Amino acid sequence: MKLYKRYFIYLAVLSFLTLLFHILKHLRPVMNAVTGALVPVKRALSWICDITALSVAEFLIAAAVIFALYYLVKSVVLIVRSENRLTVFLKRLLGALCGIITVYFGMALMLGTTYYSDSFQDKSGLYARGGTVDELYSVARLFAEKATETGALVSRDENGLFNVPLETIIENSRGIYEGAEQEFPFLSGPDRRPKKVIFSRLMSYFNYTGFYFPFTAEANINIDCPLALIPSTIAHEFAHQRGVAAEQEANFAAIIACITSGKPEFEYSGWLLGYIYLVNALYSRDYEKFVEVYDILSDEVMADIRANNEYWAQFETPVSEISDKVYDEFLKGYGQELGVQSYGAVVDLLLAYFR
Repeated sequence: MKLYKRYFIYLAVLSFLTLLFHILKHLRPVMNAVTGALVPVKRALSWICDITALSVAEFLIAAAVIFALYYLVKSVVLIVRSENRLTVFLKRLLGALCGIITVYFGMALMLGTTYYSDSFQDKSGLYARGGTVDELYSVARLFAEKATETGALVSRDENGLFNVPLETIIENSRGIYEGAEQEFPFLSGPDRRPKKVIFSRLMSYFNYTGFYFPFTAEANINIDCPLALIPSTIAHEFAHQRGVAAEQEANFAAIIACITSGKPEFEYSGWLLGYIYLVNALYSRDYEKFVEVYDILSDEVMADIRANNEYWAQFETPVSEISDKVYDEFLKGYGQELGVQSYGAVVDLLLAYFR
């Protein structure tokens, strides 16, 4: 009975704290205070994890999956062998509930509070808003020209594809936010190395190019996908490390960090990422202007775009669709009404910035 009592007390405390989060999440001053208090904790975690080049997050996720399977199998065996099956079932169920609510509350505390605190737009005073077709065309044209210009400065293979070594990209990722920090000081933070995910191919099946893991504060990168957009993916996950929660804002911060980094592979990747979002928006609004902008691109830039499209086309499966729907609900659950579409909303921020 003592064990049951401990389970119930633990569940009651964490349930109360989780409920408290949901009650207070719309009180911005409270979320700001909690987020600010957690900054030293997150930086300490990222510093500890930075000791190793391996992804601690990947290890923890793999360990959690293995333990969950072990716990399930052992629970079934214990229930089948026990004379008092109901008692054993309740005991194992309570143990599982304790684990689930621990992870849920941890996510709410380490990540959820950031979504409800001051956003990048609140801190910068730069707000996303729509623009005219001409404004969209003008900014898309700028990005096409810059992508072509910087695309000529990076190493390429015999097929004309972006070919900067992955290790060089990772090594050069330190300091890429220095330019952005001058304009947006709140983006300042310690440089940490991006973590290469061993099971990157699996990430691709779930349609992920990278992820920020709140329990280790690591920026984890899919290294199986084409190289050209890996630098901007790194910058995106670094934005999350710097407290930018919303996806469209993290994309915007990543683009600004890349194009002001002074490092050719990052500059090109930033201009290329922005171009893709802008030209997709232009395509749906004015096809003729889209063609004009597209024709600006060099053969090398078009080769990188084709390679990226061909890579992701092979993962358009029910698994990726389910993954998108799950992540869409996750984002909406933390107040991002656009869900996965928020990745594309970066266009409005770019228009506001370059206007």
